[in-house]
Amino acid sequence: MKRVLRVSCHKPKPDGVRERAAAAAGSARSFDWSTLVARKINPVQVLIIEALAWIGQPLSATELASVLEGDCYVENLTYHLKRLREIGAIRVSRREPSLGGRTKTFYVLGEGESGAI
Repeated sequence: MKRVLRVSCHKPKPDGVRERAAAAAGSARSFDWSTLVARKINPVQVLIIEALAWIGQPLSATELASVLEGDCYVENLTYHLKRLREIGAIRVSRREPSLGGRTKTFYVLGEGESGAI
């Protein structure tokens, strides 16, 4: 006589888990996102967005450093400008030739941003 082994892909849930989950789903409890957001968004990125909204015209990393009065180095601003551009929070407005064969890039708030903070 052959034995048949039955295998299940699902682990059995401990007693009462389904009942507790159903009760929790029915409650008006929600997650407080402000704590998570405050820890995940870099303060430099907030400064950049606020400066672009406040000035209301395209700014380069050098101009942002001047507006922020030395709170950030140009290299640090350039890094965060790139990250903000990748997620669509800001966009490139224009590029101009600069000294030493470099290109100066100017940024504005992304298309979906109203400019009001």
